[in-house]
Amino acid sequence: MSSADIIAPTLTSLIVPTTVDLSTGDTGLTLAASASDDLSGVNKLVVYFDNTLSYRHTLNSEGDYTNTAFLGLYGIYDSWEDGSSIQTFGIGETNNSGTYTVERVSITDQQGNARTYYTEELDSMGINTTVDLIGSTQDVTAPLLTSLTIPTTIDLRTGIYDSWEDGSSTQTFGIGETNNSGTYTVERVSITDQQGNARTYYTEELDSMGINTSVEFFGTEIPEPEPEPEPEPEPEPEPEPEPEPEPEPEPEPEPEPEPEPEPEPEPEPAPEPEPEPEPEPEPEPEPEPEPEPEPEPEPEIIDDDGNLWDSSISIGSNIIEAEEAQLYRSYYGALGRLPDEEGYNWWLNEIQEGRHDLNSMAAGFIDSEEFVTLADSDADDIISNEELITHIYSGVFGREPDPSGFDFWVEALTSGEKTQAGAFIDMTQSNEYVELTYITVSNMLFLEGL
Repeated sequence: MSSADIIAPTLTSLIVPTTVDLSTGDTGLTLAASASDDLSGVNKLVVYFDNTLSYRHTLNSEGDYTNTAFLGLYGIYDSWEDGSSIQTFGIGETNNSGTYTVERVSITDQQGNARTYYTEELDSMGINTTVDLIGSTQDVTAPLLTSLTIPTTIDLRTGIYDSWEDGSSTQTFGIGETNNSGTYTVERVSITDQQGNARTYYTEELDSMGINTSVEFFGTEIPEPEPEPEPEPEPEPEPEPEPEPEPEPEPEPEPEPEPEPEPEPEPEPAPEPEPEPEPEPEPEPEPEPEPEPEPEPEPEIIDDDGNLWDSSISIGSNIIEAEEAQLYRSYYGALGRLPDEEGYNWWLNEIQEGRHDLNSMAAGFIDSEEFVTLADSDADDIISNEELITHIYSGVFGREPDPSGFDFWVEALTSGEKTQAGAFIDMTQSNEYVELTYITVSNMLFLEGL
């Protein structure tokens, strides 16, 4: 019987070169690492530098260079099956010369458990954390566009694994043996056509269609927690002391003889009656209190499927439509300010007229001079993936990105799984941000004088 994997892997060694000489052209930078994991096995190791590198995934490979601030051992060229992996990257000769420092190393197992080692800990393990690039031919000039051909038609009918062209598709997923045992329930199924029209089926409707909505995972053991120590027995109470006997009452003294009565005094003359006081005037009646004003209506998110990004917001009898709220959140999260009314109304009209949608609007924000000024930390007029994620985390969540979240987003952008506009939308329209800002959005205040 298998056990659930809940422990991150451990880095046991990492070799990073101290110098890469680019004077003769592209040169190899070899990373070699080993690690141990308790159950599912190592999945990947990523080394993050303090500056961007231009490289190919192997020394002799052809094609475009990748530009990121990290190099990853994903087990593609040398599997992690034996607990180690090695790969030689082709470092482009046009990189900037200088010292590149390893800021952190992240290692993840097949189950998704991850651990991050930072520079200080890597140094204490005897791992080199600086690479000197020397002899490069620096390229600091952007390219010039000389021509561009855009196709007139694109065929969107092909599926990934089994085309939907015949109206059906099938795919088998490999489920890891280290998942937790238990019942996994299908909450909803969403189906979308090529134009983006979608319908959602929930559990009850799926059941009525005769579709199974629960999957039982079994055969894994979750480690039981150690039993808590039994509490010590309470001491028995001490017996109460017996009451002392009450003293006998003393005999009552004999009564003394009553004294003879004194003669009554002569009555004094009755006093003259005092004049009655004049009645006080009745107080004037207090004015009735004015009725308290009715409380302002509370804003409310109108949602029917748990996905708040496309929800309207009601406040009393007024409704803020989903597209209005989406645009407002984009200003507030990406630019860190209230929208100016003129710009807001222009974008809203473009969206309502169908000339722009959420994706093209997000791309327009990212390309705007204001956004570039805010997010371009190295002032090269280009928003790198790292700069984009750092800026949006700050604007949306009000904090620096955590290492695991930062790594996830940058890898998704670098691999092409996500576009910058897609990441922009995912964060500014996330459930978390909708709930953080719906009261602000409901006020619909605008920046004046911009």
